[in-house]
Amino acid sequence: MFLSKRTNPRSNRNGNSCSVSLMLADSDPNFIQMMDVLLRTYHQDRIVMVGTARSGEDFLVQAQTLAPKVVLIDLHLPNLGGLWTIPLLRVVFPETRIIVLIPEDGIGSRSAILAVGGDEMVTKATVKTDLIPAIERVLKNGAAELGLPHNAIHNV
Repeated sequence: MFLSKRTNPRSNRNGNSCSVSLMLADSDPNFIQMMDVLLRTYHQDRIVMVGTARSGEDFLVQAQTLAPKVVLIDLHLPNLGGLWTIPLLRVVFPETRIIVLIPEDGIGSRSAILAVGGDEMVTKATVKTDLIPAIERVLKNGAAELGLPHNAIHNV
């Protein structure tokens, strides 16, 4: 694991207020490291990556402790894959927003991802540009589902 688990998802390493705790599940350590660098470099005041996992099983165990607001999960995790992990996460944390990492040719997976409880999808190829808008959408939609006013969700 490249990241230390931060116990306070509401503040970053500088002690500043942070509105989004994110957990990443992906089997590729290079992708995890790239996401860590990306988020710490460009979004550290808005997003805190509270933990990472490289399998669906590890992800579910850690998510119970970390309770992230948003998860970014690879569709093709080893052992317990994303399509199996997502509904289990939904049972434990129905309010958690789920963004699924799909391969570029994975657009056909959309109906299956939505059917098991995924909220949004981004490809690994476009994650650098598409992740923040996806987080904004899932948080806005999540607030609406909970009946909260639009301004109840802080800007990402």
